[in-house]
Amino acid sequence: MPLDPDVVLRLLAQGRRHIEILRTYQKMPRPEFRSEAGRMLAVLHGLQITIQCLIDLALHVSAALGEMRIETYADAARALVDLEVLSAGQGETMRAMVGLRNLIVHAYAAIDEERILSLLDSGLDDLAGLLDAMERDLKKRGAF
Repeated sequence: MPLDPDVVLRLLAQGRRHIEILRTYQKMPRPEFRSEAGRMLAVLHGLQITIQCLIDLALHVSAALGEMRIETYADAARALVDLEVLSAGQGETMRAMVGLRNLIVHAYAAIDEERILSLLDSGLDDLAGLLDAMERDLKKRGAF
């Protein structure tokens, strides 16, 4: 399957748009954030969508570059490391994000709100960095 630049650009834009929305919650004073229960739900949903954009992009890129051994979303992160789209460290970060997405979607365990707030404080740059790394690599390959 060839790489579709429109798909790549759409997923990059969607992921970045959701990161910017999440940053509005990041800037909010914690007492204000906690005063409305719906804010945590909004953050969880925003994280889920942003991480899903990363996953969808990883699957698309992996398929286009010939990686066919993907059975799980975590495998997509491994494939991007194998294809040298992401560094080993970035692959670990992506695998951790995939795990968080699975926790949010499938409710394997109670969600630790403090962990989510910590991710909101420090993890958005990691998410943006993964999108940036994928875009840089694809541009370097002449994909778009």
